Parts: sequence; structure tokens; C-alpha cells
Amino acid sequence: MTFYQFHKYGGLAGFLLYFNSILMLFLRRRREIEEVATVDTSALIQIVYAMVCFLVGIAGFTSNKRVREIQLKTPLKFLLGFHILALISTIWSVSPSLTGYRSFECIAYTLLIATALNNVIRKNGVEVLVKWVLFYATIAIIASIIGRARLGGMDIFSLQTLFTEQMNSTPYFFFALLLPASFVSKALILSISIFSLSNTAYAGMGLGSYGLSSGNRWLKIIFFTSIILLIAFLSIYGVNAFLQNTLFYGKGGVGLEYTTGRNTIFEYSWEEAQKRPFTGYGFVAGDAFVINKRFQGVIGAHNGVLSSLLGMGYPGALLFILFLIKMFFLSKRRIFPSIYRSVFLGSVILLSVHTMGNPGLGTRVYGTWKPAVVIFTTICTVYLHFKRKERRFEQASLKSTDLI
Repeated sequence: MTFYQFHKYGGLAGFLLYFNSILMLFLRRRREIEEVATVDTSALIQIVYAMVCFLVGIAGFTSNKRVREIQLKTPLKFLLGFHILALISTIWSVSPSLTGYRSFECIAYTLLIATALNNVIRKNGVEVLVKWVLFYATIAIIASIIGRARLGGMDIFSLQTLFTEQMNSTPYFFFALLLPASFVSKALILSISIFSLSNTAYAGMGLGSYGLSSGNRWLKIIFFTSIILLIAFLSIYGVNAFLQNTLFYGKGGVGLEYTTGRNTIFEYSWEEAQKRPFTGYGFVAGDAFVINKRFQGVIGAHNGVLSSLLGMGYPGALLFILFLIKMFFLSKRRIFPSIYRSVFLGSVILLSVHTMGNPGLGTRVYGTWKPAVVIFTTICTVYLHFKRKERRFEQASLKSTDLI
């Protein structure tokens, strides 16, 4: 796919989506906790940009039936409902301005992504959509790498720069591994994913490999062979030795207490969430202000469910969990060709694991949020595409039967 084709297929919505990655290259900066709700020049530009994205996204939603179907007739309706509840939580938020903007931003980009992906698939089909998504991912990753290097004063080609880029890259691991893509996309995504040194990413890729069991004969052979080898290794060396030499390599032992400290953040987040179980502290504001009271410099629960609880209480967490469950079962539908079913199921599992250990869905547009929404929206868009094809086939069969 050429850059001209990429730009043409995505339309204005696609342009706004990928140009945001380039824009953030120059706007990205570190903020202290006291500045998270401050509207400086950088924040003002982002607010204006989010408003433009919202206008384009809402125009696509109101004028295009297929965009509405993507948002309202797939599991994405739970995610949209989650973000609408997030906007409502502005009323009781401990920081109304922060909650109001961050929830609006999520809605804007959710609508924009659905509009962009619909633009691509409408005239070009599923294969082009997948190539377009991986092309977008490549642009976003390169822009992010340059931005991180610029912000941190690191060498662009240093291992340190690449290691910090895994949240933009690993979500696309199964897309790049199993589907047609350019050499640059595959090399960039797969190398960063494999060498990310992120236990969360490795756990996601490992569990996500279950998706191979839904693929063609060769993918099933690879999956079941891997399972047999894993069982044999565990039988010989034991589970503890396996974990010590994989997820907990170089750690003092096996257990949550030997992770990067997320277990204490999780415990504290749960305790604080129980003080406002039905309302929370306001979307994002719960993450930013409640957690920072005890963990200075930490502005997130690093867990989508806990972020939902802190932000909107049990109602928010319920919507969020329902969304992930519905996406899991949708990705397993037999309506997908085997290769897509394998990729989609693996990606949903990977992203669900990512969401439980990294900033992303459940809070603001940051970390794995955009890759996750792009991938989930791709799955829903492709599902509706095959659903329409199935419906047309059934109608054609009925007409043939009537003629006979």
C-alpha cells in the first residue's frame, strides 16, 4: 500500500487519526500531577484537535448507517456506553474539568476510528482494511519512537527507546505475525513485541496464542504441538521453574510481590474504590488524584477494571467487563474465515491481558488505548462485513428457491 492509497482510503477521518500521532510527536511532554488538569498551549491544541475529531466522527455516525451499526450493533455499544457514563461522571468528579475533557476525548476518537475504518472497508474490502490498519500502526509507532527519544533525550535506535514502545506495538502482534503486511510493518511490530522485556506483553502473547487453535490446520498443529511441549517441560521441571525462567526471570521469586509493584497499586485502588462503590471519583480523576495520594508520580491504576471502579464505581466496571466478554465471544464466531478468527481471538486475549496490567482502555486516551480501540473496531467492522455478505447470500438462495 502506498501512502497515497493509505490517505485516500481513510478519508478525512483517517487523516485526522494518523496525523494525531505526528502532532503528538511535537506536543508530548512530561506533566507533574498538579498539572494534569492545566490548560496550557499543548493542552489547548489537543482540545481543539479532539473537537475537530468529534465533529468528523459524529458526522460519520449521523450520516452513515454502517458507522452507526459498528457502534450500536456490536460489542462496541458497551464501550460507547462506558464513555457516555464517563462523561456523566463529570457531575460528581473530584476534578470536573479533567473528567469532562478526557471522557469527551474518548468519545471523539471512538467515533473517529469507526468512521475511518468504515471508509476503508466500504470500497476496498477486508484485506485492504487490514493492510491499512498495519500501515497506520507503523506510522504511529515510528512517530512515538521519535517522540519518546526527543522527550527523553535518548538515541532513536537505542534499545531503551524500543523497550519503552511496546504499548503501541504489541497489540498488533498477531495482525503482523499472521496477516499480509509490508516488511517494515512486520519487522517493526514483531521485533519490538519480542524484545519489549514486558511481562504483561509476554503473558498476553502467550495466552493469545490460544487463538491459533481456531485457525487452519497448520496453525492448529503449531498450537497443539506447543501445548504438548509445554506440558512436557512442566512435567520435568515444574511450574515454579518455568515461571522463574520466563515471566519472573531475574526476580527474587514467583508471585505478584516480585512484579514491578503493581500488586500494591491494585490493592490500594480496590480499597479506595470501595469508599465510593456506586459512583467512583470521576473518570480519570480517580486514577490521577486518588492513587497519587499514596504513590507519588503514579497517575493510573494500570488496570482497566480498577480504573473503571475508581472512576465510575460498579456500573462502570460492569460495562467495561461486559465489553471485553462480548468481544471475546464475537472474535470466536464461525462467520470469520479461519485465519481472521485466529488473529482476532488472539488479539482480543492479548489486549485483555494488556488492559489488566497497563494504562489503556478503562481510562484516558493513552498507552494501549488507541491500538486497542483500532483493533476492536477492526474486528467489529469485519464482522459486520461478513454478516452482510451472509445475509445477501441467504437472500439470493431464497430467490433461487422461489424460481425453482
